[in-house]
Amino acid sequence: MELIQLPICGALQAHISKALYIKQQTENSVRFKLVPRFYGLWAFTLESSDPMTINFDNGKLHNTAPGNIYSGGSGYVPIDFEIPCKTEWILVLPKPHSTALFWREDANHFANTMYCVTDMNKNLRILNDKINSFKLVSAKWEAIQEYLLQKIGYAPTNNINYVNSALSMMFKYSGMVDIREIAKNSCTCDRNLRDSFQ
Repeated sequence: MELIQLPICGALQAHISKALYIKQQTENSVRFKLVPRFYGLWAFTLESSDPMTINFDNGKLHNTAPGNIYSGGSGYVPIDFEIPCKTEWILVLPKPHSTALFWREDANHFANTMYCVTDMNKNLRILNDKINSFKLVSAKWEAIQEYLLQKIGYAPTNNINYVNSALSMMFKYSGMVDIREIAKNSCTCDRNLRDSFQ
């Protein structure tokens, strides 16, 4: 397996934890073991990838196809899965606050699951078309960074919005609401919400 860490431009370093280019030849199989995390994941499957089915969601199968954009939510359980086919991906791990900045009010991406978001809106479709029109990985990554800069690059890097949103909901329900519901409403996970309060 070829694994290359991609350079993150200065304006995105406050928002992106890591960016990786992963390429695997068809005759190999790679097993992944992940510990629970509260980072999200944006995955860009490049055109030379094979379609595949991944089991990393407590038995739920996720299908991926080449030339698509996927979003994975934060994980609450250990994950163990295998990739048995030809794969070429760019993976971006945003910092917790940036996942919410990216998705805004849509907190459903914060769970042990994966969503195909290629056609979620016009801008993501345009980004996907750009990525698939370039041959070089560096050009693909540059297009992704340009998109992320427009989307989150100039947003504040603190988590105060989580706290404000959570406080509003707690006042609304006089404190009689589950923290998981508050976190979902605040576009984060309960662990990150607790960390934000601390």
